[in-house]
Amino acid sequence: MRYWKIKENVRRFLPVQMGLCTFKEQPNSNTIIAHPFNFYIFPYGVDGYLDKQFQLNSSTIQFLINNNFDFNKTFNEGILYLSHQNERIMRETKRIQDLRNDIRYLDKIVTFEMINFVKQYKVLIEQFLKFSDDLQFEIPIKRLKVKVYRHFIESINKEFGKNYEFHCKYDSDVLIKREKLYIVKGPEPVETKKQNVEEVNEFAGVRVLLDQISQQKTPLILHNGLMDIMHVYDKFFETLPDSKNEFITKVNQIFPEIYDTKYIINQSYSVYNKVGQFSELKNSFINLQSLEPNVVFGDECQEYNNLDDNQSFEHEAGFDSYMAGSIFYKAKKLMNLDQNKLNLYKNKVPQSSIKIPLDFSDMSGDDKYHSKQIYIFHVEILEKNLVPDSLIKNYFKETYIADIDLFLSHEQNFEYFMVFQTLEGSQQFRKTMKNGVTIIKIGDHELIITEYENYVQKLQRRAKDELSIKEMPTILE
Repeated sequence: MRYWKIKENVRRFLPVQMGLCTFKEQPNSNTIIAHPFNFYIFPYGVDGYLDKQFQLNSSTIQFLINNNFDFNKTFNEGILYLSHQNERIMRETKRIQDLRNDIRYLDKIVTFEMINFVKQYKVLIEQFLKFSDDLQFEIPIKRLKVKVYRHFIESINKEFGKNYEFHCKYDSDVLIKREKLYIVKGPEPVETKKQNVEEVNEFAGVRVLLDQISQQKTPLILHNGLMDIMHVYDKFFETLPDSKNEFITKVNQIFPEIYDTKYIINQSYSVYNKVGQFSELKNSFINLQSLEPNVVFGDECQEYNNLDDNQSFEHEAGFDSYMAGSIFYKAKKLMNLDQNKLNLYKNKVPQSSIKIPLDFSDMSGDDKYHSKQIYIFHVEILEKNLVPDSLIKNYFKETYIADIDLFLSHEQNFEYFMVFQTLEGSQQFRKTMKNGVTIIKIGDHELIITEYENYVQKLQRRAKDELSIKEMPTILE
């Protein structure tokens, strides 16, 4: 599925639950300690300001109900969150509102009442600032016009602000409840200056965790996680850009190290053969669960240990995060990946049914795998024996002076999808094909290679034929 299609779906829907799981490798041990966390979340909005619309499919509601999702927790106890983009909007709006409050009651014309009020207290305030041991000076303002005491504050700041350190405060933040104005010695408290900032920060909510993950450059582990990453970006950082290249650049800056376990599974025979063709999260987790290392829950998460007796954690976001992490560590061990080898799988996330990844590490701005100028081919090994990727890549490097990428098919163990990295290489190879098909021999292996368009048409014809055969008994009757 192309970026823009997923983007529109992401923009329409709001997440109601978010899961995180931390993993800690134990030194000199074959054990990983996992701590899953599950959050019900709710977007910040008040009085129609920054409001978000909830949209749910009926099938989605039924799925959530069947899996014990608690809607009350989302709507009554959900942790508020605010994206960076909305936070900037909120700060600017609050700054403008404060500015308006400051000038709302000020009149350009200075009245006698204003002048007299300043004269009444000017000498007293000067004596207070010069000689008094008291920390604050009280001025009654209960029946005073707001524009009068605001002009008074402005006047005394101009008069004494250069020679004395003081600030003004009210007995109430609510305008209509104010009865006293205080002139207080000393600088304005930092807490007061930060009050507006804190009011905004408290609504950042669960986003603070993602900010910390980003700042610490903590690696993220996903499973078929393109839509997850897009939701995280859209809901907690910025509105998704229209350009996929811009999205890739921004995500790379926020999360510079991402691993997708579905992509890893489909690039390794050793893992793929353990999992089978159904490499969705739960199936992959179950088939790899008995392998090393041991991924165990921390002492605070013992409720997850009764998984055989209690399936209530299935589809819980926090537990899904745990399963993705468990798959990652077991696949890493099975494939004997050190950090250098692991880098080959970094920042590549599946984006289509043929498992061709969205490459977050490619900052060139080119759409490497979906450009109309790059041809995709289907490769089938006729004798159904394993052929090393390097053997196929070297053949094309030597024969066509072309670099290719290979991606294991999700349907069959002995089928690939092959992508030429350059237009020239793909055109040169295409000239050797007859009706979009060719057979090549590499060593003792024979490979039948088909243009991707022809391969899709063949699958469509096969599906149509199978449908006709199934309908035949009905027709005969």
